[in-house]
Amino acid sequence: MTLVKRSIMVSFVLLLSLITLACGGPKITVNTGDASGCSGFSELLGAKINDHIQESITLTGSCLSQFFKGSGDKAATFSVTNTDGDRAKVGFKIKNSESYSGSYTLSPKAAEYAQATEKLDVRTADSIHAFAKAVNRDGIAAGTSIDVTKGSLIGYSNLAYATLGTADAWQSINSAWGENIELYAAASDKSFKNFADSSVMLDHGFLKNYRSEANGLILTDGTIDLYAIHGPFNIKDGEMNPIGKIYGEKIKSEGLTFNQNGLTARYGVTINYGSIEGRFDWGTETKSNNWVMAAPLESPLAWGGTDGEIKIYAANICSSSVALDGGRVVSNDKANAKWVSRDDWYQGYGFAKPSEAKL
Repeated sequence: MTLVKRSIMVSFVLLLSLITLACGGPKITVNTGDASGCSGFSELLGAKINDHIQESITLTGSCLSQFFKGSGDKAATFSVTNTDGDRAKVGFKIKNSESYSGSYTLSPKAAEYAQATEKLDVRTADSIHAFAKAVNRDGIAAGTSIDVTKGSLIGYSNLAYATLGTADAWQSINSAWGENIELYAAASDKSFKNFADSSVMLDHGFLKNYRSEANGLILTDGTIDLYAIHGPFNIKDGEMNPIGKIYGEKIKSEGLTFNQNGLTARYGVTINYGSIEGRFDWGTETKSNNWVMAAPLESPLAWGGTDGEIKIYAANICSSSVALDGGRVVSNDKANAKWVSRDDWYQGYGFAKPSEAKL
């Protein structure tokens, strides 16, 4: 196993692992409710860790919905498990914020599904971390996260959903800016023989109307479909999202996917002093008994999503993708361009084509 793969696997495990307390604290079981009739039993565990107040709420009842606000430091996790073991979890951690506010809702339904949603607004903080994680009864896991250093996160929402055969996690961002911004999405099966991930990193940049999603699905023939994706794309059929934009002194996106049959694909894109505006995405996907694909940059039209004009401006773009069957390269593509100014890219793929390997 290569050092790169080890690093990515460790990152995935860290993202999808439960956030635990470093020291003990009081545990209280309470009966909660709100005006909408949402009620249930929950356990609250609190402790102060490295100047952060950690609150962990695990729901064992029917549903729970609450609002929160404040300033300074705050860390919280909200999780729910249904009777068949589907688990959904969302949370955040903020350091030295000017102000923050948000809400969460936990919604289990007997043996059918577990769902956790969260909304968050943070104005000018030293650091912001937020995540969503879902693990279903079959061990399919999906997670997304965002990290912002010295910036803000406005109009953020995330969702974790787990049910029979499916785990889904996504995050939506109205706007975010910061010295550094990093997005991550990953999905895996229980045995970790099938995997897909994708990351987006910004140096001194901002995002507008941007999304991430990780999804795992067991198909009717028993194969597993996993994907990780970022961009202003339509998450649900028929949903039309606003035009999105990403800008940074440096934008870097990369991803890796592999399946149980030895197929592997990866991509990498680096954009210096550039921006992308429109409807676009980048990410990876695998089907456990069929194929793998890594897409450096594409229009959602390429996979049946929303069409739309895409504008790209950059001092330099370096993009590549590769797919392998065992140690044999099946397909690869590379592209480099300087002083790019394109406002007429309306369909298809970007500067490097996806690489795909099939059985």
